[in-house]
Amino acid sequence: MGAYPSQRRPRRSEDGERVLYIFSPPKIIKNIPPAKVAYTPFFLGEVIQKLGLDLFGPLREEKILVTFDVPELFVCVDEKSERYLFLKLNGYERYLCVKTPVLMLLLMLKGHIPMKEAFHKAVDGVAYYAQFDFDSLNYHFERKNIQEIPAKDLPADGALFTLRNKSIEKYIAKLENKQTYE
Repeated sequence: MGAYPSQRRPRRSEDGERVLYIFSPPKIIKNIPPAKVAYTPFFLGEVIQKLGLDLFGPLREEKILVTFDVPELFVCVDEKSERYLFLKLNGYERYLCVKTPVLMLLLMLKGHIPMKEAFHKAVDGVAYYAQFDFDSLNYHFERKNIQEIPAKDLPADGALFTLRNKSIEKYIAKLENKQTYE
């Protein structure tokens, strides 16, 4: 045992409560509540309605597929369980978004179709640019026909989603299960 409390290992008291050493003497922390994860919409529906656009309701992030400093490719889901595929574009807080069917998402994630095709096969043939405005602190949306989106804003021709890890495999299984019941 070290000379300083910080060098000691945390111990449990006889009744199983956690003991935390903060200098000395030790303090017993009782009834530590579990951390709660709050539901936080990624894009608030109210903001979209104020802009006069009837796009989709509040979206929550379902799965981040690719991330570096910030999410680069991710999926959000709305209150109706419809999925939206987001791609971060060059520039700060600028995204391309399409509503995508579960089947298209599965084909992309398994590497059966190029990522660009997943965008081109949008449910309604429409894409949205989402740009964060730091002055108003809101996202602004611009609706475009998917055919009007320049190639520089889409994944490269023939680029497949090849990332595989346990998290991606679990997400694929979840989507397959959802696809089975639709």
